[in-house]
Amino acid sequence: MRVLPALLCAFLSLTAFAQPQDGARSLVVIVNAKSGVRSMSDKEVADLYLGRARTFATGQFALPLDLPAGTPLRSRFLQEVTGRGVAEIDAYFAQQLFAGRRTPPQVMPDTAAVIDMVRNHPGAIGYLDRDPADPGVRVVLMIPLRQ
Repeated sequence: MRVLPALLCAFLSLTAFAQPQDGARSLVVIVNAKSGVRSMSDKEVADLYLGRARTFATGQFALPLDLPAGTPLRSRFLQEVTGRGVAEIDAYFAQQLFAGRRTPPQVMPDTAAVIDMVRNHPGAIGYLDRDPADPGVRVVLMIPLRQ
């Protein structure tokens, strides 16, 4: 019977060790609750954030929202969704802008502004480090964070 408490302690210490340092377990992508969008894939989100798509699968125009340069959450989101680092994304959009093809997502000052914009604009899409538990927005994708 002494083995069970030892195994329980070992399991609890391993699960605590496996959690990300910042306490976040996933990123969430949100849209307006009235948009009609129920869920999205990683690829659909990446296509919107890279300017390769301009509409949701429903046909509604999408307005991707981003956080300011240097924000750790922005870096994490871009890496997880696009597989590219911030410098590579910034260079990509510099090239796209120069060629007159695509523009980068609209930058919001912070996550509170992202939530507010998504809540008030049906086509807005944003990302956060947690579910905002706001009835005006809907989580359409949860992105588990890799270590």
